[in-house]
Amino acid sequence: MFGYIKPLKCELKVKEYEEFKRYYCGVCKALRKYSIIPRFLLTYEAAALALFLSSLNNSDLKRKRELCIFTLKKVDFYSSNEIDEVARIFVALLREKLIDNYIDRKNPVYLFASAFLKKDPEISSLFESFYEMEREEQDFETLAEEQGKIMGTILSKMVKEETQRKILYYLGLSLGKWLYTIDALDDFEKDKRKNIFNMLVKRYNGDLEKAQSEMRPYLKKCIDEMWKTYDLLEIKRNKTILDNVIFLVIPTITETILKKGQF
Repeated sequence: MFGYIKPLKCELKVKEYEEFKRYYCGVCKALRKYSIIPRFLLTYEAAALALFLSSLNNSDLKRKRELCIFTLKKVDFYSSNEIDEVARIFVALLREKLIDNYIDRKNPVYLFASAFLKKDPEISSLFESFYEMEREEQDFETLAEEQGKIMGTILSKMVKEETQRKILYYLGLSLGKWLYTIDALDDFEKDKRKNIFNMLVKRYNGDLEKAQSEMRPYLKKCIDEMWKTYDLLEIKRNKTILDNVIFLVIPTITETILKKGQF
């Protein structure tokens, strides 16, 4: 979870954006039982996933109001089984992200912080295979595909109905490939400057503009696959917010990253 995905606020009604915030705060509140670290590092993807699963399953939500320790104001938020599960998954993914940062940067702070986060054996196993592929410096498409498979596996296990599971696997597959590519392009110059592993930097010999140009068709394909699988789902509520993320935010972010650094 990288912090790219949140609704395009200007395209939502006020009540719709407030609804999204209730999911964000709900995940933050659900993270209380883990530690303060994931609450500080909470990303919009976690809120979007909580809203997505709750809307897909039409689950029961408990609306609550409590003091927020970050704003020192009372906030409305949702509580549900799906939100609790998203919080658990977020902690596991954040742990892996911190470990990945340690591998790349050799900064012990990341390793220290990861020790305070609960390990999910299945998710850790998936990432161990991925880290091994990175060490072997396999080609970019293979790495992106593996990242997609991890995302697809995680999403598919969060629902029970078989058809939904299959659709969510392929949605996660295309989303994971997109996220991996966007993140690599977004960090391109920083990773090049700090000599941090980034397969796109190596592949294009540090030429960001060339990487952006050649990755454009790949990203377009990922987005097309996302749209096709998303359209197969029966969204029970909040479809306007989810449509905003899928059909507006993702293409907007893609264009922003593809034009980054160009004058």
